[in-house]
Amino acid sequence: GYMDGWYVAENWRQQGIGTELLRAAEVWARSQGCIEMASDTAIHNQVSQRVHQALGFEIVERSVRLQTCTGGRFLVQGVPEIKLIADLRPAMVRTGQRRSAAPAGHV
Repeated sequence: GYMDGWYVAENWRQQGIGTELLRAAEVWARSQGCIEMASDTAIHNQVSQRVHQALGFEIVERSVRLQTCTGGRFLVQGVPEIKLIADLRPAMVRTGQRRSAAPAGHV
């Protein structure tokens, strides 16, 4: 599964909303047969990185996102990102090996 663009408005943080949102996404991903959940965040966003890691995600990749714009030129969108992965399998099934993340949009 892949969580893209998720956040909790600042005045609603520290109430468990992000945790519940992610847990609901994990339940859905498992029901679809997924064994990993991926997400990404900006490298400079330390708060998001801490939240992801507290919820079981590990940093697996650093990259720069590129997007095409009108005219076919590439523009760097935002800042460099990190990709994070969480293993959805039960602890007794995990092998300790990480697979690479699926491209965005793939479940």
